Amino acid sequence: MKHFEYMYTQKSVFDELAVLRQLPVHMRVDLTLVVHEAKVEKLHNLFDGLDSHFIAELLLVLRPFFLNVGETIRVDNVVPDQVFVVNIGHLQVLRPLDGHWIISGLMKDGSVLGMSSAMKNEPMDFMLCAPIATDLWFIETHELKMILDYYAEDTAHLIKTNNMTHEIEQQAWLSETIELQGVKVKSKLYIDSVMTDATAIDTALLAGAAELANDKSAKNKKKILIKTLKEDPKDKNKFIESLEKAEDIVARNIIDPGTKNKTIWDVAVGILIVFSVAVVPLRLGFDIDATKPWLIIDWITDVIFTVDIIVTFRTAYLDDNNTLVTIPRMITSRYLKFWFIIDLGSTVPIDKIVEKLAQGGGGLRSLKLIRIVR
Repeated sequence: MKHFEYMYTQKSVFDELAVLRQLPVHMRVDLTLVVHEAKVEKLHNLFDGLDSHFIAELLLVLRPFFLNVGETIRVDNVVPDQVFVVNIGHLQVLRPLDGHWIISGLMKDGSVLGMSSAMKNEPMDFMLCAPIATDLWFIETHELKMILDYYAEDTAHLIKTNNMTHEIEQQAWLSETIELQGVKVKSKLYIDSVMTDATAIDTALLAGAAELANDKSAKNKKKILIKTLKEDPKDKNKFIESLEKAEDIVARNIIDPGTKNKTIWDVAVGILIVFSVAVVPLRLGFDIDATKPWLIIDWITDVIFTVDIIVTFRTAYLDDNNTLVTIPRMITSRYLKFWFIIDLGSTVPIDKIVEKLAQGGGGLRSLKLIRIVR
């Protein structure tokens, strides 16, 4: 269900491929490259040296996919039906050895897996596991082959590139098997076409697939990594991307919007907003006097809305790259640009203030309607 929800948030309501197929070839290619510019930049290692027409055809068959923490994809010694590409996040590549799953590599943004096997029609035996929530794209193998049939030079270029990376991958696989934090890994991991020392990798990214997939305890959830944007500790004017645990974010007095407590708070505020939308027009329309119980409710609502404004100034948000922004000045700037004015106007008891200044004037109660804007 989560995959389909994610897919439909990423796809247009229009049949993009059908629309573009109606255009002249050169116009279709140019338009595709412009619309999918971010993808081209992220996949520069894959697309480097390829014809623009070929790149456009590949872009049009990329489909969105999503893996939550601990979810896996298994290819059991067959030619893969899909070629997988990481959009945002990390994936462990695990291979079987002597009855155990061994982590042989890590896929990061822009990494591709299965291209060589799909092109050569060679079987693969691997499992992909997400140590953090990860956005992917995939290409159906049969669609890839149909495109390759029309572009012989690009096919030869891809085969050459994939052969080079396959050699590096095999060298990493031949390295000794070691154990880190109770997880079996190769001492040399294949990451972005480079062999990397496993001991230099954040151990949280090497969490066991079984632990991530099966352990749903609160203790294990605290180990989940979140991709964040934060201030560089060495230079507050610079920002860096990082993989952090929930407690690391809380330690900086920043609220993660995905936590259970924040969700409960948002639901409570939402109920008060619905209450205000329903009750305020009713009281004004039927001229219901503000008795003591109503005044208490008004003040409680104002206090909670005020606290919500303060909370929002410290609540992180997800940017377009699905990275959690935890930088206070960026959070403040984003909030002040729009929602702050609405929240402030609907929270401050303007009707009571104006009524006091005007020495009465019951007709000013209509100012309370401002609260409905929230």
